[in-house]
Amino acid sequence: MEDGLIAVGAQIRAARALLDWTRAQLAQALGLHKNAVAYWERHADIPTDRSRVPVAVRQIEEALQREGVRLFVSRELSAGVGLLRVRNTR
Repeated sequence: MEDGLIAVGAQIRAARALLDWTRAQLAQALGLHKNAVAYWERHADIPTDRSRVPVAVRQIEEALQREGVRLFVSRELSAGVGLLRVRNTR
């Protein structure tokens, strides 16, 4: 299993759901337009080869990891997300 990889756009949607974020909130955290987030969420397959991952996808991945979301790709489990820690909202 490899951590820190976005393999499918569904992982971005699932990660946003774990954080209770809208596309606009994720986009704002990244300094991107929400349409950029929507674009990558629609992709069924995103390259996991680090040299081929688009910059915007890396930015999304890093922002989600900073918020405690674990992204993974596994032959057994496919692609997924998990919440490592809950943000303190106070």
